Order: sequence, then structure tokens, then C-alpha cells
Amino acid sequence: MPRKLHVSGVAAGRVERTARSQAWIADMARVLAAVDVSEEATFGQAAAMLGMRPRAAEVTRTPPRPAGCSPAAPSPPVAPRPSAPPGAGPQPVAPREAPSQMPLLFPLGTELAVQRQWTQPPVADEPAPGGARPRAYLPLFPPRSESAILRLLLSRVVDEGPIDVQKILTAMAHGRYMTALPRMPVRTLRFGVQVLVDISEGTRLFARDQQELLHRITAIAGAHACDIRYFAQDPLRSGPAGGWSWKRYTPPPVGTRVLIISDFGQHALPRVGQAGIRVVWQRAAGLWHRAGSLPVGLAPLPAHQQPSWLRPLLPVLSWDRSTTASTAYARLA
Repeated sequence: MPRKLHVSGVAAGRVERTARSQAWIADMARVLAAVDVSEEATFGQAAAMLGMRPRAAEVTRTPPRPAGCSPAAPSPPVAPRPSAPPGAGPQPVAPREAPSQMPLLFPLGTELAVQRQWTQPPVADEPAPGGARPRAYLPLFPPRSESAILRLLLSRVVDEGPIDVQKILTAMAHGRYMTALPRMPVRTLRFGVQVLVDISEGTRLFARDQQELLHRITAIAGAHACDIRYFAQDPLRSGPAGGWSWKRYTPPPVGTRVLIISDFGQHALPRVGQAGIRVVWQRAAGLWHRAGSLPVGLAPLPAHQQPSWLRPLLPVLSWDRSTTASTAYARLA
């Protein structure tokens, strides 16, 4: 017995599935949802394309009309659709005409946005007064000597260069024998570097200078060989990020250069005594020397403002335009 498909709310009202049809009720429901089939002819064509034939319209009982309502206008007569000859397939349906005005999409651009990873929230740049361009950043070190100064601060001297022929000739002239070939001293960065950055109240004015200096240090020594840590007045408690990551300090491996960027308590708050700051740096310097590290300080202070008790602990350079490559070499020697 053939299955029947009853659809409410359509002009014809009902369709019947033939035995040859491969369409089901779900297919007809999709057509009704996607196409306007309010007219009898359109509904019949859609049913014919799916292999279904519409049943004869049945008279439906009309609910009683409330008193006082005007009679509804009669629906226009629908012309009968000629029946297809027996055995013929579904009749082709003429395509619907496209609307005269089609919405068009216009491309706004073909450039790809550059993906960047920001570590801080963006801040809108304030326009320069008078429409003038902001001045370029100038480092505290002399621009021409900055690269040479940083290489001296980050590297260490090892006897791994070419053979020192002069030492061999001098030993032979004095009749001394040598158990190993002497080599020329060279500077190397292969031992890595650890940078300790002071972010206390006294160095807040140099926050941008510290970040720019860290970028240059990373470019010279390599990101894989740099261990950057932050602290506030006490270098024995530091971490790779803010205060929530600070833990007890552990010295780096033997031979690693340790660069400390700090004011060494010279701009500390009044509640912090200089005696306590001196004890903290004495403990830190003793820890570095026992571990075989090579500490060097970098302070945004002239030489006459640096504390006298700091000079015996570790070499300290002035982070300003007065420092050159020659003065850095003499201080590290």
C-alpha cells in the first residue's frame, strides 16, 4: 500500500508518494521550507520533481466566524494543471527569475594582518604637541660605543685562542720546558649571561631604558643564553616575572657572567636604611664569588655618587654617556 504524505498549511494541502518515487516526507518538508509554495501550480511542480503527485483537494470544515466580522474575500480560482500522460517522467520546471537587484560584496583589502604577541596591554599614544613627531629613543650609553660596551660586560676571557708563539720562544730561551701549549686569550659568550634587573622605586624612571637594554643584550648574547630575572632591592629573591614569581635566588653555573642593573639602594625609600642594603649586597656578592660567577654592576649614577662600600664587592660601571669602551675595559681588568 503506498504511503501518504499529509502537509498542512500548503495550497494543495496533501501529496501522495508513488511506488516509484525515492523521495520521502523529509525531502518534501525541506522544499516547503526553502521555496515559496503558496500557489497551487508551484506546489504541484515541486511535488512532481520529487516524484510525488498531489491528491485531489478535499473540502475542509471552516470554523464558525464570530458575529460582527465581515466575510473573508474569496480566494482567486486556480487554473487546473494539465495531467501528465501515464508513464511519463516528471515535467521540467522553468527556473525562477533572479531578482533585479542582487546584493554585491566588495573586498575591503587583501593585506594580511601581522600577528604579534604583546606582553603588556596596549596604551594609546598621545599626539605630540603642535603636530611634531616624537623624538627617537637615545640610549644612556654612547650610541657608537654601546655595542662594544655590552660585549665587554657580557663576555669573559678564556685562553682558547691561537697558540702563543711568543711565550714558547721565551720559555725556550730561558731553558724551561712546557707541559701544555700556551694559547692567546679571547673573549667568548658561550658561558651565557644572567641579567638581574632592579624594578624598585629608585629605578622606576629608567624602566624604558631597562627594557631597551634587555633587547640589545638578547640580540648580542642570544635569547637561549640569557637568563633575565627581576628583583626589588634584594637580589637574593628574584624571579622571571613580577613579584608573584620571586623565589629564593640560586646562583648560575660556574663561569656565567652576572650583570646587575640597579642603583644599589641609592634612591631607596627613607624607611630602608643604608646599613641593611649594604648587608644584602655583601651576602649576594659572597654568594656569586663562591659559586664561581663573574658579577658586574651597571648603575645609572656617576662615579662619585656610587657607594664606597660597593667597589670592593664587584666592579660597577656608570650607565651614562661618560662610559666608553676603553673605560669599561679598564674597569673590568
